[in-house]
Amino acid sequence: MSGILIAGLLVVAALVIWVALQSLGAQKKSQVIESQMTELRHDLQSVANAQAQATGQLTTLASTVTQRLDMVGKSLTDGVVQSAAISAQGQSAMRDELKSTQGMMERIHKQLGEFQEVSRGLSNAQQSLESVLGGAKTRGNSSSLSSCAGNASTISGKRPFGFQRKGLSLLRTCRNISSA
Repeated sequence: MSGILIAGLLVVAALVIWVALQSLGAQKKSQVIESQMTELRHDLQSVANAQAQATGQLTTLASTVTQRLDMVGKSLTDGVVQSAAISAQGQSAMRDELKSTQGMMERIHKQLGEFQEVSRGLSNAQQSLESVLGGAKTRGNSSSLSSCAGNASTISGKRPFGFQRKGLSLLRTCRNISSA
């Protein structure tokens, strides 16, 4: 029995050694796993910090882009408003200039009409004077003299281009002829 006992003790001792070796192997594996877990935690913390930093930078970038887009939009709006104001001022100035030009053209047209009327009166007065002067030899051509005086009165009543003096001068000439 002592052999069985020794064999039993040897089996128990082998089992204890085996369990101890298994325990040491498990402990080493546990330490390796713990080391790997610590390293993984450290890497995850680094990734989280990098992500937080990137998020902050993206937020800052988004804010900057938004501000610049707002500034560009405002500048564009201001530019459009200024362009519209300049265009309106240009149109207003052009309208005023056209009105002024139209008024000037109307005055010129009126003066041309008056000039034509005065020219007709001068032509009639000249014809009357010619007939009076031609009839002065025959003396007493009173109808020609009254026609001359009437034309001279018409001319002196008109005032464009300084023809009033010429009409009065013509009227005096007609009166001088009639008194001679």
